Amino acid sequence: MSKSEHAKAAGKGKSNKKKVRLSDQQLQVVQALNLLGSAGAKQVQQQLAHLNLAHTTVATVLSRLEKKGILASEVVGRERLYHSLVDESDIRQSMVDSLITTVFKGDPNALMAHLLNEEDIDPDELEALQDKLNRRRRDD
Repeated sequence: MSKSEHAKAAGKGKSNKKKVRLSDQQLQVVQALNLLGSAGAKQVQQQLAHLNLAHTTVATVLSRLEKKGILASEVVGRERLYHSLVDESDIRQSMVDSLITTVFKGDPNALMAHLLNEEDIDPDELEALQDKLNRRRRDD
């Protein structure tokens, strides 16, 4: 049995992870919140100042993310502070899974082929990727 099969059998595989689909704006808000730790809408808005989002927009996005179970909040004084309930790596994995399913018809090899063919990859980065692939092959 491979490592990934062992992990899934032990209940540690990605099949137990919550599927998370976020818009670009929602992802940026979660990333800002992860940088800040725990924060209110005003702090998140300031962190994302380059996007020129209105305070009400940020507050709405935070509220919707809380309803989705991505964030939790608590009222401290007069301010509602939010924090993430989901690791950014879990969000990334879920979004890549969705990309593979919807754009590449469930074929992760098609995504890899696309990236290798369409992106200008530095030879050093390509060598580092090859090393990762070789380690993965040895570990499985």
